[in-house]
Amino acid sequence: MDDKQVYVGSMDSHVYALDRTTGTVIWDRNMGAAVPGSVSLADGTVFVGGVAKKLTALRSDTGETIWEKDLGQWVWGEAVVSNSVVYVGSLDGIVHALAVQDGAKIWDSVQLDGGIRAGPAIAGNYLVIGTDTGSVYRIEMASGKAELIYKITGASILSKIAVVGDRLYVGTTTATVVALDVTRVGGVPLWVYPAAAAK
Repeated sequence: MDDKQVYVGSMDSHVYALDRTTGTVIWDRNMGAAVPGSVSLADGTVFVGGVAKKLTALRSDTGETIWEKDLGQWVWGEAVVSNSVVYVGSLDGIVHALAVQDGAKIWDSVQLDGGIRAGPAIAGNYLVIGTDTGSVYRIEMASGKAELIYKITGASILSKIAVVGDRLYVGTTTATVVALDVTRVGGVPLWVYPAAAAK
């Protein structure tokens, strides 16, 4: 969303730009396949993933394609942008770093140990992201170096990790919330709710 329009993806394969005041459709684009996740907006560009197995950059004012990058697998989570780089995960467990301007690869794709169903979040100089195998990773944004912070046994992470300072709050499919410190690798969580789930 910007000061004029709201941007939404849809399972009907379209991305819509709606007038914030009236809800009138300003433009819509057929992406060729469903868009199950949220779209992202940065510097006048809308970034769209989806079942078409690509990331597409669209002009926010017209919906015109700026560039497309084939990622080889579904993109369910939204992209995140920092310092002219767009980061996005795909269902095959790969995290991609691409140049905002033209989609060029910034660093070699990072392979994680499970599928990625939600987009990454930013915690300082790191991306943080969860997988459907319960793993929580931090990835250096500059280099692409990935480290496993914590493994949540028997759970999947299907939503974006919430970040407040160095703390990460991770919701899981087992109805638990796990609090982690992004500066710690391989340690114990700060807390787990409900507490009985930590045993």
